[in-house]
Parts: sequence; structure tokens; C-alpha cells
Amino acid sequence: MSKELYDGILARIFGIILNWELLKVVGKREVIETHWKLLNHLDLVEREMRKISHNLRSEIMLSDTRCNRWMEPFIKERGDNGGFEYEYYENSRIEWGGF
Repeated sequence: MSKELYDGILARIFGIILNWELLKVVGKREVIETHWKLLNHLDLVEREMRKISHNLRSEIMLSDTRCNRWMEPFIKERGDNGGFEYEYYENSRIEWGGF
């Protein structure tokens, strides 16, 4: 979920912000102020989503489920997608929580 949020939605929002900033808005002062207010609001949304994405990733890595629980499926998926074989070894003596 963290990856989809970061790579998908955040990338799109960032693209919208970049394109929106390039718009040549003309008109009454209120229209131009509203333009920048909405752009700033979208920037705040993007920052908040980025923070949520990072927090989700950190929670997964530091959770009590241990790194080994999610690492093997992650590597398997990459191997399947890339068409390569792998061997996975885990060291159960490593304490992943609390750092």
C-alpha cells in the first residue's frame, strides 16, 4: 500500500502541481489568489500523503511481524517479474524491532 501510494497517487499529484504552477492565470485578484490558495492546499495534501506513505513503510519494517515475514514474498515477486531464480535464507536470531 505504501508503494502504491508513493509511486502512484503521489506521482500524479506532483505532476498536477507542476503543471498547475505553469498555468498563466489572469483575471481578478480574487481569482489569482484562489488559484494559489488551491495550489498550496494541493501541495499540503501531497506532503501529508508522503508522510503517511513513509510512516506505513516504517511500521511494516519495524513491526513485530519481523522483516523475514515480508522479505521473502517481496523477493519472490521481484524474481517472478524479472524471470530469475533466487535462494532465500533467514537468520531468526536477528531482532528487527526497536531500532
